[in-house]
Amino acid sequence: MLLEAVRPPAWRDMPLSAAAADVGVLARLLDHIEHKAPGIDSILVARGQDVLFDCTFAPWPRDRAHPIYSCTKTILGLLIGIAIDKHLIGGLDDAIYPLLRPGRRAGLEPARAAITIRHLLTMTSGLATEDYGGSFNGYFNMLSHRDLVERTLDLPLRAAPGEAFHYNNAGSHLLACILRNATGVSVLDFAREHLFGPLGIEDAAWDENREAGVTGWSGLSLRPRDLAKIGRLYLDGGLWGDRRIVSQAWVDASVRGHVEAKPHGRYGLHWWVEPDLFMGVGHFGQYLVAIPGEDLVIVINSSLQPGEMLLPKYLVRTYMLPAFAGGAGCDDDPFGVAEVGAKLARARQPKAANRFVWHDEARGVGQDGVFERAAAPRVRFRYPPRALRAKLTSPSQIAALNTFESFPVFAFINNVPPGVRLEDAGGLYAEALRTFGKAERFDVRSNAPLQLADGTPAYRTDIRYRFEGSMTINAVVVSAFRDGKWVCIEGHTPGDPAEMAVIAESMTFDV
Repeated sequence: MLLEAVRPPAWRDMPLSAAAADVGVLARLLDHIEHKAPGIDSILVARGQDVLFDCTFAPWPRDRAHPIYSCTKTILGLLIGIAIDKHLIGGLDDAIYPLLRPGRRAGLEPARAAITIRHLLTMTSGLATEDYGGSFNGYFNMLSHRDLVERTLDLPLRAAPGEAFHYNNAGSHLLACILRNATGVSVLDFAREHLFGPLGIEDAAWDENREAGVTGWSGLSLRPRDLAKIGRLYLDGGLWGDRRIVSQAWVDASVRGHVEAKPHGRYGLHWWVEPDLFMGVGHFGQYLVAIPGEDLVIVINSSLQPGEMLLPKYLVRTYMLPAFAGGAGCDDDPFGVAEVGAKLARARQPKAANRFVWHDEARGVGQDGVFERAAAPRVRFRYPPRALRAKLTSPSQIAALNTFESFPVFAFINNVPPGVRLEDAGGLYAEALRTFGKAERFDVRSNAPLQLADGTPAYRTDIRYRFEGSMTINAVVVSAFRDGKWVCIEGHTPGDPAEMAVIAESMTFDV
């Protein structure tokens, strides 16, 4: 009976005809996305335990876990609250330096010593970060430091703690390190035991980091229905069914606007707060929106450009709230319901524009996030569904893509040079890459064997380089030999090389 009492409630899919929605407004929403907002990947609307609206837009695969970027911060804040409730952390007003570097208490200037967990959660620490607001150079500069904790603690103060909001990725990572230090386990393991497990969230992936187990500012991927559970948990005051996950006091403190903050009004404890709603917001258009007055949770996942970050909020205000507010929509309009149903079906269908052919059909086609080559050697790899076709830059290339963040991915096939072993391929690639510019930095960081999913032996080579006048780039190169050919997939990013490794290591043969 006890197990039955705490069993997580399940989402129930409500037919659109019974959802009490204004289907005319929903039809206009779908038209807007089709013609003006092709970067929207999915929208989910739920009230209580009922899913009222659920659409995934091609080419994003239905029900796949989606990177939620800085919505990760919102979930990290929730985990801090759980740890405080369990007395693993003292409270919001605990000073951070003793929790991170106990040996550095002596000699700290008073203002720096006064920085607390509350200041990190409200982004009012005063630390002079430049990793916010689209400043990608500053963000990637942050990532280049091996000891991110030490680097952040040593930053100068731009303001007194608590004085002003200043978006701060590194501060969120400090919170993740505090949580790991306090619990003795990685943040992901703590989340699985105390949050994801109780909420029935199984498909959660989080970028790894040696300091906290995971990255504190971003890096979590969740399915839309699982992200919606976080909003539901907060609307229910920290309860999930009959089980208390986090205290009502923490929920109340989290969604109260502690400080004025752009661009969404005020900022709580890793939540954005407006008069009628509160939100988790992530880069490229990830939104978790909870609307207490309507008992609604809305999740929008996107692959938008930085200048389009406010588009999902516009869709919420202009279409979704009017469509579902008050629960008194046009549910007696069978023609309207049929029209929306037809638009939903069209939204899920792959578009011709998502089919990329660089040479000819036999030499390789990319569609819906998969590249396949019919000619020998037959090779296949996966790429992000929102990637765009790019121009080939050499005769040996068989595919060229840009991820939606505009980071390049290439695949090429060459003859295996005489006498060259597989383990030498990465070195040859590095020699060629070095000739592309005047290198201010060029390091082959690793060259290690791996086995592809189909059992083919391969080598992964990681290179970090910076050409004159550009930022530092991480390249991941995976090489394999097949039928006397050298097949290689390479990806380049100023960010986490793991994002490119997922693409390059997905290579398989004889598809």
